[in-house]
Amino acid sequence: MTAEDVDSIKQKLKEGVLRKHICTEYGITIDTLIKYVGTREEYRAIPDDLKAYAVRLRVQGKTLQQTADILGVTVATVKRAWSKKKDSPEINEKRVKYDNRNVLSKRDRDQAVNAVLRDGHTRKQVYKQYGINALTLRRYIRDAQKRETEELRKKDKGSDSKDES
Repeated sequence: MTAEDVDSIKQKLKEGVLRKHICTEYGITIDTLIKYVGTREEYRAIPDDLKAYAVRLRVQGKTLQQTADILGVTVATVKRAWSKKKDSPEINEKRVKYDNRNVLSKRDRDQAVNAVLRDGHTRKQVYKQYGINALTLRRYIRDAQKRETEELRKKDKGSDSKDES
């Protein structure tokens, strides 16, 4: 359907022509008519390029509300556009994982853990210095303590087996 067709259909609806007569005149279904002119007078179709832009903003990490504000549409419109595209392989490939954890190298991770456990620095100082989340630092410390405990257990089992022989 062309833009002129949609305009003429809207004009006919304002004049009081029944929807079923419009559908037979243009050879379309009622669903197609609703797609272009909606169920209400103030309905306006959302262009595909606007939907694509909404998806692009979501991939960049914008929230539904932020995307809706940028585009000047409702959150429901953004949700509909996003829900149709979010599971596609190309979107999953482009999507960036947005959280505030930086992945630290093993060396940096060990330095951060040692700064807290051995050097007496506060956790707040360390996680700010390394630019990581407090919970991430906590997870690193917990993992290091588990490794230490496992190594001690292995040493104890190794020394016990030597004593028995």
